Amino acid sequence: MEDNLPNCRLKFISESIIELSTIPHQKQEQVKKSFTYTTHGKTIEILPGNLNSQDSLGLVTSRLMYFISPSTNLTKIEGGFIDYPKSLIYVREKDFSQNPDLTYVIDGKTYVQEISLPAKNGVVEKRPRKNKALQEKLKSIKEQPEKYTIEVVKGLEAYKRFGIKMVFGVIVITSQ
Repeated sequence: MEDNLPNCRLKFISESIIELSTIPHQKQEQVKKSFTYTTHGKTIEILPGNLNSQDSLGLVTSRLMYFISPSTNLTKIEGGFIDYPKSLIYVREKDFSQNPDLTYVIDGKTYVQEISLPAKNGVVEKRPRKNKALQEKLKSIKEQPEKYTIEVVKGLEAYKRFGIKMVFGVIVITSQ
C-alpha cells in the first residue's frame, strides 16, 4: 500500500492454498508463489513452506521478503485483511473500481474528485467531471497556503481513520 511497499495480490486457491503474486509491470517479471495457510477464527496464518533459492530471490527482489519469515498472520476485517505487526492492509480488488476517486478532507468536510487513469496505450479515454465546490475550496487555499497543513494518509492509517474504501489515500488539509 505505501509507496515503498509493493502491490501484491493474494488469491485463495482452496481451503488451504493461497497464491501470492506481484502485480505485473512492463519492466519487472511477475512473481507467483503458492503457500499453505490455516485459519484460526478471524486470523489466517500463511506458512512459508519450502522455498528454493529462486523463490526466495524473487520474493526479496519484489520486496515481499516478509513472506520468507516463519509465518505471516493476517486478521480478517470487512473487505480485507490486516497484518498488524507489519502495518500492512490487504483489500479485495473486486471492491474497488478501476478508476478510484481522489478524496480530500478539508477542515473536516469530505470532497471527492473523479480521476481518470490512462488506458494501456497511454490515452485518457474519458475526462473526469470536475468537483466545482472542491475547485473553489482549493483555489482559496492556494491564495494563502501558509495557513494550512497538508497530510497524505494511506494504507493502514487511512483505514483506521477513514475506513476501507479510503486505503489508497486521502489528502487531509487543515487550516491552522
